Amino acid sequence: VWGEQAFVVVDGNGGGGTRVPLVGAGPMGKGRVVLFGHEYLSKDVLADAPTKTLVERLIEWAARERPEAGGAPRKLLVWDAGLAGVLDGPRFACVRATAEWTTQLADVDAVLATRSDFTDAEIDALRAFVRGGGALLSGKPGWGWMQVTGRELVTNEVNRIVAEAGLAF
Repeated sequence: VWGEQAFVVVDGNGGGGTRVPLVGAGPMGKGRVVLFGHEYLSKDVLADAPTKTLVERLIEWAARERPEAGGAPRKLLVWDAGLAGVLDGPRFACVRATAEWTTQLADVDAVLATRSDFTDAEIDALRAFVRGGGALLSGKPGWGWMQVTGRELVTNEVNRIVAEAGLAF
């Protein structure tokens, strides 16, 4: 978390008296982004009531209510079908991402990115979505992603999208 308007939501003990960010958030254009330092966007993790409450409140903050929606649930684009069972209800309506998911961006308020293997065109679409007022929430343990992919974190596709907000895994 280094951006001028980015902020730490949750921090933890980094050892030696230091604090490290676990969840960060901030504006990006007209939209908002939230990054979790671990995979918080899963059915199993959201089974924990306090964690679910935190994630739901962050979704509400990031995906601001639209007056024209008339109180309708915020629409969330998801890849993980398990999230629908946990989040669907009066506040949120999960929309399952299709193969042509970038065409669905015009109809949702937030993207819950549980994957990061986006193409350059998809990165551009997500960046435009957030800059235009949409919300992006994602979570990965950076060290784990590096270990599995063998790549540096600066090449992570989500980091490439949100770096301008001053956030990264």
